[in-house]
Amino acid sequence: MMMIPDPHKSKERSTRGRMRSSIMTTMRTQGFLRRRVPLLLVQVLLLRLVSTVQGKVACETTFECETLLREGSQCGKDGYCTNPFHEGCLRRMLGEDKFPKKRVCNSEDRVDHNFCSESPLDYQEIRISPNNWESAMMYGWILQILLSEAVDVPVSIDTGIGGGALNFYDPANGFAYGK
Repeated sequence: MMMIPDPHKSKERSTRGRMRSSIMTTMRTQGFLRRRVPLLLVQVLLLRLVSTVQGKVACETTFECETLLREGSQCGKDGYCTNPFHEGCLRRMLGEDKFPKKRVCNSEDRVDHNFCSESPLDYQEIRISPNNWESAMMYGWILQILLSEAVDVPVSIDTGIGGGALNFYDPANGFAYGK
């Protein structure tokens, strides 16, 4: 049986091939490929350097912060609301009468521990590394809440970049994308 070539397919292939060839020739002629790679590299590096997002809410009074966020948030000296869950999520949501226990401190907490307590289990800190996936960050926060408030295990979230804040209890509501 003899195969007869379809004239429409071969014409389409040759047109597509000529078009691709002419685009690549134009791109090479204009130095597109030589200029594009360094520009892309610069963009990626800038994204890595400036990847911390602050969930800051501007305020003038503590009443504004409690209305916009949640009870327990205060208007700081810098004019932004503080994280209402800084002292603990379960304690804030359930109330101190139902959940009187303070959360366990982690390595990113300040030196004055009036809002958290040392681990009674003398357990080393667990570091969760969600990289740059937002869903993994949310799961990391859930694990951080459960482990540090219910199980008394110190937990911090590592972004993989120096100084990137992603802990659920971060007073400034930092949200840094990791590597």
